[in-house]
Amino acid sequence: MSSPEFDKKQLTELDKEALISIILTLQQSVEKQAAEIQSLRDQLAKNSGNSGRPPSSDGLKEPRTQSLRKKTGRRSAVS
Repeated sequence: MSSPEFDKKQLTELDKEALISIILTLQQSVEKQAAEIQSLRDQLAKNSGNSGRPPSSDGLKEPRTQSLRKKTGRRSAVS
């Protein structure tokens, strides 16, 4: 939905009611776009930790966690 473009001369020739109508239309458009932007930001913020998405959908964005265990230098036990 694109709004018509007006130059300054065209706007000065419009009556008050037409200007109010244009302003209200633009305001609705801005509010709709702001809601859409917020929705997209919410989608970007979701990952498998805070939504029902599987971990495989996280992609390569999150680094793998490394083990917090320290190496002891001992060999592993063989049964």
